[in-house]
Amino acid sequence: MTRTQGQGTQTPSLCWRPILRISELSLACLPSTPTWARRHVADVLGRWDLPEVVRENAELLTSELMTNAIQVAQAADRGHTASVPVVRLRVRLVQASLFIKVWDPIDAAPVTSDADLLAESGRGLVIVNALASAWGFYPTEDGGKVFWAELRMP
Repeated sequence: MTRTQGQGTQTPSLCWRPILRISELSLACLPSTPTWARRHVADVLGRWDLPEVVRENAELLTSELMTNAIQVAQAADRGHTASVPVVRLRVRLVQASLFIKVWDPIDAAPVTSDADLLAESGRGLVIVNALASAWGFYPTEDGGKVFWAELRMP
């Protein structure tokens, strides 16, 4: 399931646009993972000299996508393996858009939930939908999925 202007496409259309810059990071699924991913994005986008509003929105999107990825990976792995699951972050600057992609080892589609007003979680996709100009996910050949979000430059 993917959203572009409210509804979906399967994958972001990157094939015809040249990639200007790219950054990748693999992290273990730990409680601190979203924080480190967010710091990485802040550092990279600062060095790329992107507008502050883009950096702030990218940091928040990264945090939400990473939090979701580690929650589903940890829930699926509960005691089944001795190793800690891994998630991957890729940030791409493509012409007038910034793409944030997060891979997790679980094939299942992201699920929206009706979070209670006082709940501490459950609003991730609502935030992604509000901030991203387009978003979606697709399965990978090696298993798992990539959840992506696009931020257009102001």
